Amino acid sequence: MRFEVLLTEDAARDLEELYGYINEHDDPARAVHV
Repeated sequence: MRFEVLLTEDAARDLEELYGYINEHDDPARAVHV
């Protein structure tokens, strides 16, 4: 089942920051998974 997800600018920025943190402090493949 798929759903459409709409993000606010703040939520998109939070996801980008989370991706960057995981990419720097863990395995980059895990960041892609998020």
